[in-house]
Amino acid sequence: MTDKSKPGSNKQAWVAAGFQLLSVGGIDSVRIDRISKKIGLTRGSFYWHFKNRAELLDEMLKVWHQLGTLQVIRLVEAEKTNPHKKLSTLLELTTRRPGEKYGGKFTELSIRVWGGQSEQAAKIIKQIDNERVAYVHKLLIEMQLEPALASLLAEVIYNAFIGMMSRDLTEKQVSVIANLATNFLEDQISQVKS
Repeated sequence: MTDKSKPGSNKQAWVAAGFQLLSVGGIDSVRIDRISKKIGLTRGSFYWHFKNRAELLDEMLKVWHQLGTLQVIRLVEAEKTNPHKKLSTLLELTTRRPGEKYGGKFTELSIRVWGGQSEQAAKIIKQIDNERVAYVHKLLIEMQLEPALASLLAEVIYNAFIGMMSRDLTEKQVSVIANLATNFLEDQISQVKS
């Protein structure tokens, strides 16, 4: 049985191709006919999985939330180690580039541009941003930072992540920056706690 013959994989193929088109041409390029050509599936296949384009776009945001937030948090929490190691793991995981299957390195930026054009997307992006910042805040509290400092640092860390995702950096540059940031943060946190 090939991947294309599995009903669930067809839905995933539509979503993945949606991300690929989004990353290259923005939200206006995410069109049923373009995706159909890209993945070699019929419009009938699309309507088997989705009522309309809006439902596809909603599914894309759900997948982004699942892969870019919930799955990352689960992986970090699976560490079962101290919060310093969890923060380090979080920074490592979030600075990895998404695979080309889901649009590659410009997915995060493209979703944010989409949020500037769609009230619904903007609302979901804001919810996800709040969830991500709250998780970083939680880790910093676990490191016994004062709540006000933890809130400030959580915002700084998260906004640095967003900044990195919006730049055209190589994997090596991202890795170097992530390592420097991790070391700097751990040093600053230990100084505050001393």
